[in-house]
Amino acid sequence: MPPQQVEVTEHRVLEARCACGKVHRSDFPEGVTATTQYGPRVQATVVYLTQHHMLPILRTTRILRDTCGVTLSPGTVVRMIHTAAGNLAPTVARIADAVREAHVAHFDETGMRVAGKLHWLHTAATPNMAWVGMHTRRGQEALDAFGKPYSVWQIVPNGRGHRELFEMAEGHRTVPSVDSIEHTNHSIIEYHE
Repeated sequence: MPPQQVEVTEHRVLEARCACGKVHRSDFPEGVTATTQYGPRVQATVVYLTQHHMLPILRTTRILRDTCGVTLSPGTVVRMIHTAAGNLAPTVARIADAVREAHVAHFDETGMRVAGKLHWLHTAATPNMAWVGMHTRRGQEALDAFGKPYSVWQIVPNGRGHRELFEMAEGHRTVPSVDSIEHTNHSIIEYHE
C-alpha cells in the first residue's frame, strides 16, 4: 500500500506594536488549542480502526506510523476515542431509546477480556439499528444499569442464565423457540415493565 499523504496546517500568531505603543496579538483559529494536534481525518481514522475494526491501540499507532508517517502515543489514541464517545453520546442515547421502544428487538451478550478481567459486551438490536454497552455482569444488574425496555418482544439466545433472568421478570410470556439464525436456538419473550 503506498504511503498516505498527511496534510499539515501551520498556524502562526502575529504580534505587532502599533503607533500608540500597545502590542496586538492575533488569535488561533477556533478549535486550535495546542501546539501540535491532529485534525478530524486522523481522529476519525483512529476511531474507525479501534472501534469498528477493533484493532488494539498499539497496532493502530503502528498502522498510522507505517502508512501515514504519523506518530501517535497510546494516550493520544485513547483521548481521541474518548472525545468521539463524548461527541456521539446524544446519538447513542437516541439509538438506545429507539431500541427500547421497538416492538421486536434482539438482545445478546458476549464475554470479552478488558484489562485481563471478564466483561460482557451487551447488544440490543432491531433490523435498522444496534446499541452495544460494556458491563462487568451479564444478568439483571447489567440490564438495570443500561435501562430495561419498556414493552418489547425480546429475542434472546436460549441458555443457562437467560431463562432464569426472564422468569424473574414479572408479566413475561415465553413463546416457543424459533430458529431465526442458523444453528442458534432462540426464544421470544414478551417483557413488560
